[in-house]
Amino acid sequence: MSILRLLKIFIRSYLLPNTKTYSEYGRKGLIKNTARYCYSVWLRHIVIANKNGLNTKPKSVAEIGPGDSLGMALCALITGVEEYTIFDSQKNINKEVNYKILDDLIVLFRNMEDIPNENEFPEIRPKLDNYNFPKEILSKSYLKKMLSNVRLKNIRRYIDSFNSDNSKIKYIFNFEKKINSKFDLFISQAVLEHIDNLEEFFFFMRNALKENGYVSHQIDLKSHNISSKWDGHWQYSKIFWKVLRGNRLWFINRYTYSEYIKLFDKNRFRTVFIERNIKIPSFNKSKLAKEFKSMSDIDRHTSGFFIQAEIF
Repeated sequence: MSILRLLKIFIRSYLLPNTKTYSEYGRKGLIKNTARYCYSVWLRHIVIANKNGLNTKPKSVAEIGPGDSLGMALCALITGVEEYTIFDSQKNINKEVNYKILDDLIVLFRNMEDIPNENEFPEIRPKLDNYNFPKEILSKSYLKKMLSNVRLKNIRRYIDSFNSDNSKIKYIFNFEKKINSKFDLFISQAVLEHIDNLEEFFFFMRNALKENGYVSHQIDLKSHNISSKWDGHWQYSKIFWKVLRGNRLWFINRYTYSEYIKLFDKNRFRTVFIERNIKIPSFNKSKLAKEFKSMSDIDRHTSGFFIQAEIF
């Protein structure tokens, strides 16, 4: 590893931790804070849920880790969700950015535009068989009701007063094992790999779902550019990994595909749909760190996966 790369690691790990927000991503022209990105992600989750006989019109939804972007929440509210709870360490939102996202989403849904596909967003998972607007889920007559002036005015007000008693968008900054709300759906997009205590989180998630509730998660198992190799994070020793993390609150946890599946099973989730993202390992198994030497061939080739699972 070069001196320059070590210097960058030191600065990022110890001097500038926890500074990224989706609003900053948006100012740099990245995708996570755009209406089209959020529209694409939300509809992909819902389309696959419909294909698997799951509830496509949940009333109460919890999202994990969207940062300061309300894009997914706004998609959900537009399509009929009544209450949207966000679990994150982010303590504020950029209201102007989210007003713009809402305006753009209204146009997308009114026009019933096709779902942005891999040509526009090649890295977004899950992929779909086709990207036509899901009229069988969101009909023209249904959307007309959902896009009424009264509803849209209220949704705009929820941005302005988010987290107040009157808002249908709530932020909670710590996972709690006992909460008053129960949810029809837990959803996340490339977030669960950043949660350190997955045992506690899965217990919380299981107990916060309503009967017949389900989860819909895209989980990214790659190195997140911590290594130049997609799987390079499994080469680092525990000590070096601790140095890499430094003071950063948000980091990747290095759990493997099999470890996630065991947690779903342990917490009595029944897998309804699963799709692995397959990638060829970039180095020989002999170069894995000691704690990962026993990784299965499946884990070595799994760079991420999408899962929908319901409680039983």
